[in-house]
Amino acid sequence: MIIAGVDIGKRGGIARIVDGQVFVDPLPFDSDNALDVNVYADLLRSVDLIYIEEPFIPGGMANKGTKVAITDYGQLLGIAKLTCPKVVTVTARQWKHYFKLSKDKQESIDMAKKMYPNVNLLRTKRSKKECDGMAEAILIARYAMACL
Repeated sequence: MIIAGVDIGKRGGIARIVDGQVFVDPLPFDSDNALDVNVYADLLRSVDLIYIEEPFIPGGMANKGTKVAITDYGQLLGIAKLTCPKVVTVTARQWKHYFKLSKDKQESIDMAKKMYPNVNLLRTKRSKKECDGMAEAILIARYAMACL
């Protein structure tokens, strides 16, 4: 069974766990900063179960960033449902509570590296800082496994 976890957002990631191995990528955005739906769909091919994080929109926060987040989430969710037989949405609070994590993104990076010491969490070859979105995608996929 191939399980995927998706951390949404411009610095989000998608992780696939296949036979105990993890494969992780940053969410694909094109040069116009729009979700590259074709690349995203290709990353989800053959996935049996996807857990995708719901956006957190604080009450009264209607701005351009909120609109972009909701639009991206809608595209991510729609493509996931078109390519995968089972899609589950999960809040950050749910999966972070399972792992006993706070809002500190470095905790997510550290936990993902502890689970998969050889995983590369750099968004590009030129990146110097590890990507918390890719780490959190791994943890969401692991949470999905725990929920089976």
